[in-house]
Amino acid sequence: PNGERTRYVQEITLGGSGPEFKLTADHGLDEPIVAKSATAAWAEVLRRVTAARAALGEEPKKTAISGPEFFGYSLPHIRLLVEELPGVARCGQYQHLMQRQTKPAEESGEGDAMEVDAS
Repeated sequence: PNGERTRYVQEITLGGSGPEFKLTADHGLDEPIVAKSATAAWAEVLRRVTAARAALGEEPKKTAISGPEFFGYSLPHIRLLVEELPGVARCGQYQHLMQRQTKPAEESGEGDAMEVDAS
């Protein structure tokens, strides 16, 4: 509220029932914010900022936030890196950035190589 900026360390950790999205502030928060989604974590930041501004008599501002965007995993190059992580095939609910189709090596003309069509 006083114009100072707060930096957050963002982490995605494995919780008891799935991923947890954790935000730890460099100052101003005693405990990190932990939520079940990236958007829920950042929505809690907005809720706290709105409450702090209201306590100072400021008018609330209409603000929206995209958790995936703030965490960075809406960026195509980050999603492609995530898709390369070990065990990604076991993530049944993960939605791949691009539907990948493979062509047999005979069609690619390169011995044992496989051609990947990322269209």
